[in-house]
Amino acid sequence: IRAALYFIAWIALALYFFKNSTAQDSDKDPRRTIKMGKIGTLGLAVYALSLTFASFDWIMSLEYTWFSTIFGVIYFAGSMVVLLASTIVAVKILQGRGYLQGPVNTEHYHDLGKFMWAFMVFWTYVSFSQWMIIWYADLPEETIFFLTRAENGWMPLSYFVLFGCFLLPFLIFMS
Repeated sequence: IRAALYFIAWIALALYFFKNSTAQDSDKDPRRTIKMGKIGTLGLAVYALSLTFASFDWIMSLEYTWFSTIFGVIYFAGSMVVLLASTIVAVKILQGRGYLQGPVNTEHYHDLGKFMWAFMVFWTYVSFSQWMIIWYADLPEETIFFLTRAENGWMPLSYFVLFGCFLLPFLIFMS
């Protein structure tokens, strides 16, 4: 039932914005932008909460002996990094094909990059905070998640995430 509610919320938001955006393309009514901005604020809260609960239901339930109160926040922050990176790539591809030449300029890329950098740092902060608390407490029911990922060939992937998803992007974005 919860999974159905998540998908209903996500599909309803997507259809609402798609319908209003395509309608605005034809009637050029600027009030639609203001209305979508107001609904977007509520929509972002709905998305954040539903994605947080979905990550608990679908991902944390795979390791039934482990629990985390911040896992949903980590998943949400990571999804925002992927969303912003995908947006940058999609806009770049569209510009390469001749679309979005006027509306999108270098400043937009800078803003998207800064926003993505902020979520990347936030994602790293909450991930490290969770690891540090679990490491410090050293409780068997909490450490199982990290011990499993430190064995059986998972360490190279862990180092790749550390270097490829934080250190290298951090250095690139700082320039």
